[in-house]
Amino acid sequence: MTYFTLLTLHLFAALLFIGTVFFEVLFVGAIRKQLPASLMHMLEDAVGRRARQLMPWVLVLLFGAGLGMVALRYRPLLAAPLDSSFGTLLALKI
Repeated sequence: MTYFTLLTLHLFAALLFIGTVFFEVLFVGAIRKQLPASLMHMLEDAVGRRARQLMPWVLVLLFGAGLGMVALRYRPLLAAPLDSSFGTLLALKI
C-alpha cells in the first residue's frame, strides 16, 4: 500500500470516529430535551447498537493505517525521537 492510500484511510477513519462522537454529544444531547423519555431511550439504544457494530472496525482501520504510515515513512525518525520536535511529538502520540 502506498503512503497516500494509508493516509486517506487514516483520515477517513478519524473523520468517522470524530463525527460519531460529535453527533452523539451535540445532536443527541440537544434532542434529549425535545423528545419523550421512551422515544429518547429507543433512539439512544439504536445509535449505541450501530456504534458498537461500526466503531471497532473504524478503530482497527484508524490504528492500522497509522501504524502502516509509521512503518513506511517515519520509522527512521522514531529511531531517535529526541533529535527533532516532530519525532518527539510522534513518539508521544504513539
